[in-house]
Amino acid sequence: MDIVVEYAAALEISQRMLAVARIGDWDELVELEKRRVNVMDAIRNFQREILPAQQQACAPMMREILACDQEIRQLVEPWMAEVSGILSSLQAARKLEEAYK
Repeated sequence: MDIVVEYAAALEISQRMLAVARIGDWDELVELEKRRVNVMDAIRNFQREILPAQQQACAPMMREILACDQEIRQLVEPWMAEVSGILSSLQAARKLEEAYK
């Protein structure tokens, strides 16, 4: 496995995740995150064997991945708050319904 290639793949997925988050395609974001988890797991398995030259090549990609993640979090937070509100409303409605059974 070439760790530089794997980091490049993780970066590409992260950039796609950011693009779909910007348009609010949450289902696609979740699917891409699943793919990226698999790539990052592979990277973690080989992290101890990384050579200095590979580390130097991967560092800028990791910084960009982290920057994408930060922006994705900023975009997802309002959606998560909305989902949380909906779930709270459903839970309150369910409790009310159970109280009158």
